[in-house]
Amino acid sequence: MKNYIGDTWRSLSKAGRIILGIWILCLIALVVFLIIRNNNDEDSKTSEDNNTPEIAQVYEPSIGSPLPPDVPAETNWDNADNAGNVAGASTTTPSNEGATMMIAPNAGVNPNEPIPYQNDVLKFAVTLPAGSEVSEEDGKVVFTKNDGSLLFIASTQPAGTDTLETIKSQLSNSPSANNISYSTFSGKKSLKFTAKEYGTGTVFIANGKIYYLLGTQFSDFKVL
Repeated sequence: MKNYIGDTWRSLSKAGRIILGIWILCLIALVVFLIIRNNNDEDSKTSEDNNTPEIAQVYEPSIGSPLPPDVPAETNWDNADNAGNVAGASTTTPSNEGATMMIAPNAGVNPNEPIPYQNDVLKFAVTLPAGSEVSEEDGKVVFTKNDGSLLFIASTQPAGTDTLETIKSQLSNSPSANNISYSTFSGKKSLKFTAKEYGTGTVFIANGKIYYLLGTQFSDFKVL
């Protein structure tokens, strides 16, 4: 084989040798070019793979497994002390948001009919004139007419060791209470007095609470 190549080379003319040399150089250059190009293509592909952002996975429920309906988060009251009801409408008030106003009656109730109100926390019920408004705060409920004038205020506080006698002594020292006397209210022994700026005042003890009623229209007030 070696002799064959040598003989072939010697048999070529000078021009043939030049042409053969050029052809061999071109072939070598082509091989080198292909090797370099292949390496560049691999580097470019690796770079694109590294720079391609990840596609977020999306959960798609299968047919026959519908998503659950949107349900509003349950409201969490810190301390609802005045859960009341005006003609079937809840008037619960969170203590951290002050008083809430509920106009009675609500939709579907005859606006000319008296309105039954019941408070299961303070444990009392009363019948209100048509169109009355109810404002509830911690331990107190204010009832007003639709023109804003006061009907009465009902408030409570823990009785503890207090009695009507000790309460009478306290009222006697108050400049806002006059004409204090013993009476009966809602079947219970009570104190009746004149309340400055409110009209009539009544105090009695029930359910471990002291009930204070201030105003002019609470004759239908009943302890539960």
